[in-house]
Amino acid sequence: MSGFKVFRVIRITRIIKTARLVRIFRFVIALRTLVTSIFHTLKALFWALALLVLIVYVFAVLFTQIVHDYHLDHDGAQHRMNEAEQLASARYFGSLPNTMLSLFMSIAGGVSWEAILRPLIAIDMLWAFFYLFYISFTYFAVLNVVTGVFCQSAIENAQKDHAAMVQSILENKAQHMDKVKALFSKLGADDTGLITFDMLEEKFDTPAVSEYFESLGLDVSDAWSFFKLLDMDGGMRLSD
Repeated sequence: MSGFKVFRVIRITRIIKTARLVRIFRFVIALRTLVTSIFHTLKALFWALALLVLIVYVFAVLFTQIVHDYHLDHDGAQHRMNEAEQLASARYFGSLPNTMLSLFMSIAGGVSWEAILRPLIAIDMLWAFFYLFYISFTYFAVLNVVTGVFCQSAIENAQKDHAAMVQSILENKAQHMDKVKALFSKLGADDTGLITFDMLEEKFDTPAVSEYFESLGLDVSDAWSFFKLLDMDGGMRLSD
């Protein structure tokens, strides 16, 4: 039985090794686009985090001071908080760093904001509304704007990547022309030296044409745009 398992492992390994790499190339292109998009959003991420830290800091100063003043005013006197709420106030608002961490966890899923809200309700409903305003403001305004900035940055980067690809094709027109002619020669096309879009369209379903476009990071559906880039004189044919 162990020998059979080893045989199956060898078969799977051979299948993986014989897989055509060019079929995976388009996914490599997609991965490169994702990585470059993430890299180009790092600057936006830095400023977004800086803005978020500033907002959290302002609210943390407010809530820390409110809870600290409450405990000073009720030191040795009867508290409006029960024991659980007193423990929660010390845990979540005991110091400025703790309060900042609590406020960040409130919007990041690290802690239920209801647990943080309870001691504030015991102090005064006004501060509970301030806390709810903080949650609403960061959720529906700040984080949505940050997401929009990231999306815009990723879109602009993808557009630049596409423009760079077009520029590369234009700069290497002669090389691409030679490759297209060699491709058609291999497919048995005539040797007149002219290639029309109809000729290219007839070969769409051939593996060689699909592999060639995949090597450029293009889909066969982009063939018309590719053809127009090489057809600089607008004659609807490619020639030397």
